[in-house]
Amino acid sequence: MEPVAERIREREVHSFRIIRKSAKICLDKGLSDPVDSLHLFRASLILMAFSFEGYLNHVGKKLFNSWDDLERISWNSKLSLITEKLELSIEKGNRPWQTIIKLFDHRNTLAHPKLENLSCTDTIPAQDFIKGLTNIMDDLLETEWENYPTEKNSQRLYEDSEQAMEIINNAGKFKFKEKFDDNSFYSEGYQITSKTLGKQS
Repeated sequence: MEPVAERIREREVHSFRIIRKSAKICLDKGLSDPVDSLHLFRASLILMAFSFEGYLNHVGKKLFNSWDDLERISWNSKLSLITEKLELSIEKGNRPWQTIIKLFDHRNTLAHPKLENLSCTDTIPAQDFIKGLTNIMDDLLETEWENYPTEKNSQRLYEDSEQAMEIINNAGKFKFKEKFDDNSFYSEGYQITSKTLGKQS
């Protein structure tokens, strides 16, 4: 029988990093694509929220043995538990936390889409109306969430979410070898492979 090697592979998957990388790709694409930038920024924001909550779960599991029982609580409650455990005082009315709160408000709105009826009464020059000088798309009524994914907001949210994770990371002295915006393959989780020779097929 031909000798074979038994191979055992183990990997700790850093889900929040993988999702954050996707968020960065959408953000960068949006910065270079003015036509579809709104949609790319929107996708980036949603993924940033997923990534940040994923980071809270990542850290929470290191701090609490019972974290699996706590994963269904809100992201805000997770943040409060973690910061209390680390004796970390944060000002939610200031950046980066204020920005994070806005991010999750936006995510929650998109997570529960519903029909909305908008109305507005204003005045425009009569001559512009008669001559058809007004463009209906320029005057399109839009919700707050439709206007939120701007270039400025998207870039600020990416920067502030990274800063927030760095603050928690430093308070807990968690050892991450890469920065949170690191795009290397290994930042998504290290894999250990062991081999044993001499097994028979």
